[in-house]
Amino acid sequence: MFLVLLKKYQKHFENIFLILFIIWCVDLILFSIEIINFNNLGILLLVLFSLLLLLTIYFFFADPELKKNFLILLLSILFSLILISSIIEFSEKIRPEYNKKSFEETKKEYKEKIFMNAPIGIVERLGKKKLNKVDVLPLGGISNHINWMCNESDKNILYKADKYGFNNNNHNYLDKNIDLILIGDSFIFGECVEQNENISSNLREMGINSLSFGMVGHGPLLELATLREYGNKFKAKKIIWFFFENDFVDLELEYQVDALKQYLDQNYSNDLINKQSNINNFWLNYYNKNIDKEKTQKKNLLKKFERIILIKPIRDFIERKQTNYYQKNYLIFSEQNINILNNILKIAKENMKNINAELYFVYLPSIFSLDHGDPFFKKEVINIVKNLKINYLDFSEYLKTRPNPKECFPLQTHGHYTATCYQKLSEIIYRKFIN
Repeated sequence: MFLVLLKKYQKHFENIFLILFIIWCVDLILFSIEIINFNNLGILLLVLFSLLLLLTIYFFFADPELKKNFLILLLSILFSLILISSIIEFSEKIRPEYNKKSFEETKKEYKEKIFMNAPIGIVERLGKKKLNKVDVLPLGGISNHINWMCNESDKNILYKADKYGFNNNNHNYLDKNIDLILIGDSFIFGECVEQNENISSNLREMGINSLSFGMVGHGPLLELATLREYGNKFKAKKIIWFFFENDFVDLELEYQVDALKQYLDQNYSNDLINKQSNINNFWLNYYNKNIDKEKTQKKNLLKKFERIILIKPIRDFIERKQTNYYQKNYLIFSEQNINILNNILKIAKENMKNINAELYFVYLPSIFSLDHGDPFFKKEVINIVKNLKINYLDFSEYLKTRPNPKECFPLQTHGHYTATCYQKLSEIIYRKFIN
């Protein structure tokens, strides 16, 4: 029966297959265009898939015998790609940060419920539409709660958040005379090192009463918001603003969120420091609604099958191996972003006058700078700081003096700094800005 139907509707099946293949080729052509900016392989793929598309269209109108032979060729190509895609998908290793013991395995060791580090990449994770609708845009995580941070050095790192959801000990707030506030991203948060090994803790060991309001995934606009909502409240004598080389990528996303742009008004504040219960509820609701769903999708065989059919594993593999990760994730730059950063730092400095504090600036390099040299925007960033008469420190100058500067990074690859490197940075900050 099936063979009879197949023979009867063979021509229709062939046409449907060719139409689906044309759509598939268009999708791959768009992917090729996407990676052209990062590697010449994109040009080669664009030519190949465009040629395949034209051939498919041509044979769509060819005589039945030619069409049949072409279909056999297409099926051979498709089968080969699906086979390769399957091998990649099911042999894919877990990201290095999660090797040895996964977050799920770590959770089993604790009676108290632990969460993944929050709020990682809040703008990218939640999207501008949702953030523009929320009454409370959270800048910190869940307060007084154990969080699983990461694993970059073959060791799972957990921390207990303070009463505002940042990576401090609550007893640090007991002393009302705060000397120093640190503002920045995951490097200032102390990503992937123990709580007593981050910059703020190192400075406290040197006798400086320091608090860190750094947070994973924060860029300049989120950092301005954090300074306004938390940093300014403690009337510290000195504020240190840290800039990492991917901050323009974050700023590109942050500036699309109207709720964040309100902080460009020097008088705006949402009084988040007194709304921690709202922030806790926000993140608890997020986890309850989304995290289990995300895990299920990753383990779902149907999801894997969909990825394989669309050869997404191959596309992901090509993008990782052939695109220039440094260019794609660090070198997003525009004149507008420079102007926005200038405005943000200018506002931050003005805020310092209101609390009689002094603003300092630290430039943090990535491991890519060691391979490719300083990014082209670095000079622009330093010029902003100089023009605003902000005392600054360029940590890359220290790294360049080291015999092997990559030792500053776990396993000497892309990631955050090691505990030893954080210690050295803390010592340089102390000598430069404090002592």
